[in-house]
Amino acid sequence: MISNDNSVPLRLSPSISKNAQTKEDYGSIEIYPVQDEENQEQEQPLQEGTSPTTNRRFPKRGLSSLSTMSVRDLLNSSSLASLTGGDDLCSSVHIGGSATLLSQISNLVKNIVGCGVLSLPSGIASLASKTNTGGSTSGIRSTSTINSGEQQLLPPTMFDILLPSISLIFITGLIFGYYFTLLGRVCSLSSSSTFRGAWERTVKHGSVVVVTANLLKPAMGNLSLSIILTDTLQSLLQTAGFHNTSRIAVLLLCSTLGVLPLCLIKSLKTLAPFSAVGLIAMVITAISMGVRYLDGSYERGGRFINDLPHTLRPSFEFGLSYADESGNRDNHDNGSYYHYFFSPQILILACMLFEAFIAHYNAPRFYVELKNNTTRRFAILSSISFFASSVFYAFIACVGFLTFGVNSDGYIINNYSTNDPIATICRVAIFISVLLTYPVIFIGFRDGILDQFMIPIEKQTNGNLNIITIILVGIITFLAVWISDLSVVNAVGGGTLGTMIVFVFPTLMFGSAIKDSYTEATLSQKMEVWITNGLMVFGIAMGFVGVQNALLEKTS
Repeated sequence: MISNDNSVPLRLSPSISKNAQTKEDYGSIEIYPVQDEENQEQEQPLQEGTSPTTNRRFPKRGLSSLSTMSVRDLLNSSSLASLTGGDDLCSSVHIGGSATLLSQISNLVKNIVGCGVLSLPSGIASLASKTNTGGSTSGIRSTSTINSGEQQLLPPTMFDILLPSISLIFITGLIFGYYFTLLGRVCSLSSSSTFRGAWERTVKHGSVVVVTANLLKPAMGNLSLSIILTDTLQSLLQTAGFHNTSRIAVLLLCSTLGVLPLCLIKSLKTLAPFSAVGLIAMVITAISMGVRYLDGSYERGGRFINDLPHTLRPSFEFGLSYADESGNRDNHDNGSYYHYFFSPQILILACMLFEAFIAHYNAPRFYVELKNNTTRRFAILSSISFFASSVFYAFIACVGFLTFGVNSDGYIINNYSTNDPIATICRVAIFISVLLTYPVIFIGFRDGILDQFMIPIEKQTNGNLNIITIILVGIITFLAVWISDLSVVNAVGGGTLGTMIVFVFPTLMFGSAIKDSYTEATLSQKMEVWITNGLMVFGIAMGFVGVQNALLEKTS
């Protein structure tokens, strides 16, 4: 029993396992007012952001040998720190860390917005290049019609394509923001500070699946970055006059002289000052793409149009949609934008968005580091960050597609001329940001390998870590030789790993946490379990069909 500065009696309620061996096995220390002894056995509704006094899965075992002290003194107590495995109490006590809401919004936006956005225009292009029967067309411009019985086939307008695409971007941002918030709530309910810790305290079994998914996610991220580095450097070399460099040679140059030395660095603190470079590079790219769209440099007769091969030049030869004999579109049957909302091809864009919006493996860290981390404040953090990212993504996707149409490349920067000075600035900024981001993501991949194979700390010597690093960089480089399409990597990664990390794992954890305290849960929480289960099934179906369509499109 302790007291705070206002002499209100408080009780510490840790969820520490008797068999805890590592820091991951320890739970948070919750502080809440003491109830009368006669009322302590009564079940109370499960309140998120607070500790229930009765919880079968997360038992509250009392601390002994603690003298009366203020909360401030308690937080500075080294004896209490030892009881929690030495964890920083600012990250484990319910009052949260020291990060302000504004700084966390900035950090989360930087975490969400990455190079995955540069494949989104090709997602819209995949939707636009198909007819409503799924077939591809070519040579049909906006003034053409083809008789089809009692109906005519007409190309869709830009509105028909962009309205479903923009809507999907914001709907995906809304759903992903909700699931990011849900993970924070799961951490609150289970007194956890890590993704794996939340899983082990709720679902308990099958944590190897979580570890594997969170291992493969950074691996796919590194593969994407290797593709971006190679394409970007190859374009820069062409700008410098080296026109005959092969892609494989450029890839090996990036891996041996750029990626590997940075991944061998033992401490990434030296890269900390460059944490905002990635977001700055994306902002520069967005502004540059907007300028080139407005000045018409890539329109017919533009000053850079002749620099491009025909496969990268702007093309607006869309697929066809149905109209009646008078040429009026039927927006309620098989016509234009209404059809594209439900076209299977839109799921390719959805899978790319799954990859672009994912930041959910870091949700527990953002939750515990947020000052006064109530679930309401965490929901505000998630809502603002994902909405801001949605606006940015919609801008990049639309401007890229409006400039190059159905020929939008899987890495949209490839569409811009190597003689374009603004595009060259973008390429330099992207190359630097990706190169500095690579080792940060790679650490997650390497640590996941060490965790998966349970390599003990004493064997994680500098020499062994260097060998593992060289092997893993070699594997990624080998894969990048055979896989060169960024849009495919993002679609497959988003549709598989993104679906698991965002839809499946949080749903199962939340459902288990509520089910285990079912008599204490509120009606809204019980209903929410059904809603999240429905979203999980919907997300899995979207991911499966989207991956299938992406692979079929690239192999056809």
